[in-house]
Amino acid sequence: EDSIARADIVVFVLDAESGILEQDKKIADKIVENRKACIVVVNKWDLAEDRSERQQFAAQIDSHYQFMGWAPIQFTSAVTGEGVRDLLELVVHVAGVREQRARRAAVRAELGLAPDEFVVGTVANFRAQKDYPNLLAAAARLRDRGVPVRFLTVGQGPLEAEIHADSPATGILGGVEHLDGVWLR
Repeated sequence: EDSIARADIVVFVLDAESGILEQDKKIADKIVENRKACIVVVNKWDLAEDRSERQQFAAQIDSHYQFMGWAPIQFTSAVTGEGVRDLLELVVHVAGVREQRARRAAVRAELGLAPDEFVVGTVANFRAQKDYPNLLAAAARLRDRGVPVRFLTVGQGPLEAEIHADSPATGILGGVEHLDGVWLR
């Protein structure tokens, strides 16, 4: 349990010969409980009777671990080395995704966004054809229904002052923020 809690990425190894064991399910529960990035590895694939049945084995994993459907599955053989290089590449990929999520969390914190708050963003010229009044009305309706949502707008244009003035008029003060001087990369 401590190893899972300390890990950045969990490589969850299943034995192709043994199949899915009760203990494996408990480990999977801990991975999910700790919200860890995970790669499911099916080792000893070289000993499988019918190696062409990867899809069926993967489907079996998915049915037992429906709550881990987000985790990629890699078939390997520690003895022959099959799939090990692919596993290492997958670890690098998952680490990149994890890092991207960390950056996303930092930006959300900087903008004062709650973890459960939805964000709708728009980057455009403030022109009549963009129909910002309709967007502001939709934002107001969502706020009235208690939906945790924040609208972020970036742009300039002939209707900029009018749209900035309309935001508080819709009753969603704080629900729409105009981010001036934002550089997108």
